[in-house]
Amino acid sequence: VIPPVRAALFALRLLPKPGEGPSEDARNRGYFKMRTVAVGETSVGHTVTAHVQSGTAGDPGYRATALMSIESALCLALQRDACTTEGGVLTPASALGQVLINRLNAAGMKLYVE
Repeated sequence: VIPPVRAALFALRLLPKPGEGPSEDARNRGYFKMRTVAVGETSVGHTVTAHVQSGTAGDPGYRATALMSIESALCLALQRDACTTEGGVLTPASALGQVLINRLNAAGMKLYVE
């Protein structure tokens, strides 16, 4: 954010000042769960449900975001050949796919499909 806008947001108390975020304990205790139901055509006509849970990743605004960013970068740095290279502008899910899912599960998050 450009400095004058950032200063105004601090002055209006719309942004926390550095060091005013949640405590380490709150970040460690934080979690999230997400359930997505996608209905599509399959060979046997099933409804697919995707689950995403923070697991041990912690607070979604701090710890889990950092974990997901780091694991995405590691996918590109260490496993680029296993990632999708076709397409234009790709989302992390479409570009990194199963490689990212495997890394996030190994790092303590829980991503699975029923």
